[in-house]
Amino acid sequence: MLVKREVIEKVGLMPEIFFLYYEELDWSTHITRAGYELWYEPRCTVFHKESQSTGQLSKLRTYYLTRNRLLYAWRNLEGSNRWLSIIYQTTLAAALSELNDKEFLKESKESNDEAREILYKALKELNIPYLPSQTNFVFIDLKAPLKPFADRMKAEHILVGRPFPPAVQWCRISLGTPAEMRYFVEKLKEFRQKGWV
Repeated sequence: MLVKREVIEKVGLMPEIFFLYYEELDWSTHITRAGYELWYEPRCTVFHKESQSTGQLSKLRTYYLTRNRLLYAWRNLEGSNRWLSIIYQTTLAAALSELNDKEFLKESKESNDEAREILYKALKELNIPYLPSQTNFVFIDLKAPLKPFADRMKAEHILVGRPFPPAVQWCRISLGTPAEMRYFVEKLKEFRQKGWV
């Protein structure tokens, strides 16, 4: 990158707040906002071994890329563009970066599978019909309206799914951690003893 001294004097140096990634994009944005043009030489070839210092799938790289995308949006976008970018980065982009973390995915799947089995075992024990699922939720048949069950669970600090008309007696149970599912099962068994399920 070749930059005239007058540009640096007017715009300032590259921002150090970024540390890794996006500092040159932020600087380039400020340079163009100051009225200068950016040019490139199409006949020039540059070889760049990406992420050699941080590692392609490292937590350090993921952290600074995500953090600096948010920082860039905050510093350089306005109005709805700023907020849409921030919402995108904190949801979709963050989720996609987690897909590269094989250890996290393995642990998450194992936790989800364990939570599902805790729920299935209790439902079988209590003879409550359910729809088997490979997702992070299970539908159970309450054989009664959902609202009283949902209200009682809410009193126990558990939120369960909304009605899905016309199947108003079916309840969607989203899987939590194994510990959370053990708590849910404990309350479900208490409800059975009280005749509520």
